[in-house]
Amino acid sequence: MGKHAPKTPIRPVRGETILFFIAAIGVFALNMMLWGYDTPPLIDWPNHMARHVLQCGAVGAEHVARYYAFALEIAPNLTSDLIHTWPGACADLEVTQKVLIQVGSFGLFAATAVLHRTIWGTWSV
Repeated sequence: MGKHAPKTPIRPVRGETILFFIAAIGVFALNMMLWGYDTPPLIDWPNHMARHVLQCGAVGAEHVARYYAFALEIAPNLTSDLIHTWPGACADLEVTQKVLIQVGSFGLFAATAVLHRTIWGTWSV
């Protein structure tokens, strides 16, 4: 019987790793553009802000309460609601929301990259 050379494990190509980090920097740069807006161009921004104004008891909460009701419940926005239970998050609602948007969008990129790495053993963009 002939001897076969042992199979070497697939290693990530150095170029792919560099491309991954370039893409990560690109996503980060796109996120930084959000800071140039006083009000980010999101359709549901007023809804989110109204919920957190009520939750934090911010100025104008009594007027917003006529149109919105707030309760902690298991819903897609529960993480944001739980973060706003901390007094520091209520100090500046708009900054907190901008940070949450950035963490979420970068998280989508990172989760996709880590899943690809886990399945295929290489970074990809």
